[in-house]
Amino acid sequence: MKIIIIIILVLLLAGVGFYYFNLNTTPVNNSQKQTDTSVTQDLPQDQSTDVTISIKNFTFNPQMVKIKKGTKVTWINEDTAPHTATSYSDIFDSKTLSTGQSFSFTFNDSGSVNYYCSLHPNMNGAIIVE
Repeated sequence: MKIIIIIILVLLLAGVGFYYFNLNTTPVNNSQKQTDTSVTQDLPQDQSTDVTISIKNFTFNPQMVKIKKGTKVTWINEDTAPHTATSYSDIFDSKTLSTGQSFSFTFNDSGSVNYYCSLHPNMNGAIIVE
């Protein structure tokens, strides 16, 4: 009887964990890629010099930046897992960055560029170029 109760508790906990995980992740699909503007809210102050974005704990930090044309943005992977910085609109793609590797891109055109990690699509960020 104790074994049945333990099995039921394990299954119940697994179900709750699965439910919680699915509530806290947002899948990315093609329709979201081109129209998702939620990552461009609450922008920090204008950047006038080159910008560094760290990749750590499965996040881009800062997640959103507002820059001027001609600004170089550098992503540095400070995480233990590999990551990418890939624009939804195919403007740039860092390819896989291992721990300690970096990728830079200079933004010469104004507009909003949303990006994500192609290995972990729930990681996303935005660059606003004025």
